[in-house]
Formats: sequence, C-alpha cells, structure tokens
Amino acid sequence: MKCTLDVATLLRLQQLAYELVIDISRQAAENPQWLNLDVANQIKTPEGAEKWLATQAGTIDKTRFPEDELRRPFINLFSAFFNTSFHFDIRQYRDELISARIEPQFMRVGKSERYRVAVLALRDVAKENGVLVTTEQLKKLAKQNEIRADIFVLTYAWELRKRAVGKGKGIVAHQIWKALPRDIRKSLDENYYWLAKQRVVDALVSLSQDG
Repeated sequence: MKCTLDVATLLRLQQLAYELVIDISRQAAENPQWLNLDVANQIKTPEGAEKWLATQAGTIDKTRFPEDELRRPFINLFSAFFNTSFHFDIRQYRDELISARIEPQFMRVGKSERYRVAVLALRDVAKENGVLVTTEQLKKLAKQNEIRADIFVLTYAWELRKRAVGKGKGIVAHQIWKALPRDIRKSLDENYYWLAKQRVVDALVSLSQDG
C-alpha cells in the first residue's frame, strides 16, 4: 500500500499523534491503573491501539484526533511512536500498580543504519525525478556534510510515509530526527521540506552528470 498523503498532512498527523502520546502519559501519571501492562502492550500495534482508543471516547479529548478519513494513518503513526521514540515505564509493588508513564526512548543505532535508510530515501527521490545514479553515488551523497540536514529532512518525511502505512523502519526513525539541527526540528514544515528536496534533487542531478 502506497501512502499518497502530502507532506503537510503527514507532519500534522505526526504532531497530533505526539500530542496524544503526551496527553496519555499525563493522564496515566494521575491514574496509573488507566495505563496498565495490558494496555501498554495493546497500543504498541496499530490494531490494538485503534481498539483501545475506541474505548476511551469519553476520556480523551476529541481534538487530539484528525478527520475520520485520516484515522488509519494517524493510528499507525501513533502506535509507531512506541517502536521509535517512547517506552512505557510501569512500576508495580507486590502486584499493585504504583506508577505508569510514557518516557523518551534512549536506545541508539549506529550512524551506518541512519545512512542506510537515507540511501533508500535518496534512491526513491532520484527515481521519482528521473535521475540516474548508482548506489555508490547515493552512499557518497548521503555522507556529505554540506547537504546532510536536507537529506535527513527528506529521509524523515520518507520514513513518515512508511510509518503511515505501518511499514516504518523502527527506532532509526527517531535517530534520524535527532540528527537534525534543533532549529530545523522546531520549524520543520512543508515549505522547508520542498526547499530541502530541491537542493537534494539538484545535488543528485549534479552527481549524475559527473558520471
């Protein structure tokens, strides 16, 4: 299944999903029983997350959700957070649940994995724009410092599309996000994406001409 959502929609859905994760964590801190181990395991999958969220209609603010037609990619993005950026910190004492929180995920992957995914994204961009380049050229471009931020912006958006259909690359997605400069992470929008994409396409064309 191919995701045809535009970048602006993907970024909006990702932000909504992030806000929902934070909201659930806050509510769980006040009422640990609400986010028990069974629930934590359930919402790690899109199917389980959808079923659980459906039971919480009166608990979770409706503004945390997008339009009905975007519900599926939103659920996929929400659930994917627990394979990329967050983990459950649930503590029990003698079978009694005493605290439940959603905390940032600190697992790391090597730079080589980030670059591997970046090359996959670059390959798709090259194909989309009819630019003929070799895998070795893509690997070389992915490691160029001058354009690294632009490449990771494209890679992050590419990965969002994968996650929106339940085919994300896992924790490497969070590492790609963290590899971006903080000012870009704070201001990333559709306009910045298209500027970054144009610079990357220009670099790909230049590579293809160098032969």
